[in-house]
Amino acid sequence: MNELKEKLRYIFLPYVFITIVSIVLYTSLRYLFDTHMELVHLKEDVKDFWIPFGLAALLVLLFLRKRIHVMNLDWKSDKGYTFYQMIAFFSIAASMIIAQMYVKEVGNKLISIIHIGDIEKHASGNCYSLKEINIDQQSGGVYPTSRTSGKNNQYLTFYIYFVAAIKDKDIAINGNSRQYWFGFRFTKQISNHGGDKEKNAAYEEFYNESVSKANKYDFHRFKYLKIVGYNDDRDGYLKAIESRTRKSGENNIVIVEPKDEAFENKADKMLAWSFGSFGIGAGVFFILLLFPSVNRLKLRDFIEDRPIRNDDLIPMLTVFIPKGQHVITALLLDSNLIVFISMVLGGLNAVSPTPLELLNIGAIRRYEVINGEWWRLVSSLFIHGGFMHLFMNIIGLGVTTFLLEAVLGKFRLVFAYIFSGIIGGLVSIYWHENTVSVGASGAILGMIGVMCALLLTKKYKQESGGIYLIIILLFGGITLLMGLLGGIDNAAHIGGLIGGFLIGLILSLTVSQPDQNFPRRWQS
Repeated sequence: MNELKEKLRYIFLPYVFITIVSIVLYTSLRYLFDTHMELVHLKEDVKDFWIPFGLAALLVLLFLRKRIHVMNLDWKSDKGYTFYQMIAFFSIAASMIIAQMYVKEVGNKLISIIHIGDIEKHASGNCYSLKEINIDQQSGGVYPTSRTSGKNNQYLTFYIYFVAAIKDKDIAINGNSRQYWFGFRFTKQISNHGGDKEKNAAYEEFYNESVSKANKYDFHRFKYLKIVGYNDDRDGYLKAIESRTRKSGENNIVIVEPKDEAFENKADKMLAWSFGSFGIGAGVFFILLLFPSVNRLKLRDFIEDRPIRNDDLIPMLTVFIPKGQHVITALLLDSNLIVFISMVLGGLNAVSPTPLELLNIGAIRRYEVINGEWWRLVSSLFIHGGFMHLFMNIIGLGVTTFLLEAVLGKFRLVFAYIFSGIIGGLVSIYWHENTVSVGASGAILGMIGVMCALLLTKKYKQESGGIYLIIILLFGGITLLMGLLGGIDNAAHIGGLIGGFLIGLILSLTVSQPDQNFPRRWQS
């Protein structure tokens, strides 16, 4: 009974308190500054998912992780503690994410209006039933795009956005006065593992079908209209508008989508689901706490605010701190993370940005590079096409550069990394005529090429040769094999690998006494 009280006091009740406070605080702040005052200009998926996701991870790391470690978990390594932390993380994240759905549904009311211009009288609304609508079909615009999704980008989804201006007796339709637009879209998902010809044929077929449907579209077949929020669909519709007006910008543009189903305010359901998800998560977490015993020594360490014994997480996180013998490794990792976070906060989709979005921020494509934008060969190395793309490259980048920095030194490593990435980019634009490519993988394969060169020239410590071989065979081999499936720029991988091997041979001539260049903990 005493142990149960200790687990309630030091683990469960703090978990409940932290969860409730974080949900209430974030939801209230979002409602005040975003929904009510409209001061926050971030994409909906960032506010709905990524911020709650990040906050939940931060709360577990800062406030619960140390508490969970006071228990005796007879699991290998730290897997038991990680399991309990993941349960806490998912329960907090799920509750917070569902709460954000509730915030959006609170203001989701159906308002009856006569003309589209009457929306101005109800600025806080976003769903409208309209007695009459007059579409200027001659003003129609279209914008096609695509996104990849799934594990290893296994799916390719085509999107085609159509828009047409809505006429109103009080609003001029010519010039720059078009403010209200009717939008609808069509989508089709195919395998991303096929060849370019197969994908182009599928796209052409889908495009023609979509245009045919759009020409026959019934603009009066809807039960109500919903304003498109600040999300990826709005970006697509704005591009369609731009294709028609030849002017960019979104000021004073209201885009509405037709909804065929009956209007339903789901606020009460979302609120119930938020409490329900928290209750389920808390219940599971509480039941799991009943089984392990309390480690008296660890509990004393926690009460006295001592660090966790044999903690593996802190050493792992130190790789992101630029100091000691891995300064360049940390700077490369940090720069990739900072660029990705800036992309997401700037409005790009965190899971699957479109090729055009990536191109606009520095991706490579043959046309742009050969027309003078050579800087893209470097900028593209720090841009990634989604969270999973970044995650996989961060692992490969951290492992390879950490090992090589001890041998090559800072300046040689930077030169080899950038050189390999540029060679990979050049091979990519030579091989692909119209492919948009981003990511550090070409440079990472270059680091594997450098390892091959060091093995060949025997500029490595004897016991590290096995590590090099494992990385070369596993990471390098798997990466190249995955590229054969399609949807991955294998040309950049092969180019980076060759470039890395060549520059590795040259740099190996400048490396002497390799045994002394390895970190102290690797020396016998």
